[in-house]
Amino acid sequence: GDRKLRIPNITINEADIKSAAENEELVQELDEAVAQWNSHISIVIEQELAKDTSTGKGPLSEIEFWRDRYSILSAIYEQ
Repeated sequence: GDRKLRIPNITINEADIKSAAENEELVQELDEAVAQWNSHISIVIEQELAKDTSTGKGPLSEIEFWRDRYSILSAIYEQ
């Protein structure tokens, strides 16, 4: 499935951090984005844990298994 996280289109300058933190609409938008990220990442992890791990025997199947896990989680991390 699609593993893209929604990134709010917001730019906050370092000098504006205090006023941004006091902006209720901005804080709400960021809070909603983080809640969606949390939900999405939890779903991906649950899906990964539910996968059949008996892909084969031997070290090559084990390496392939961990490469697949790495690529899925690193794609989320890199966003």
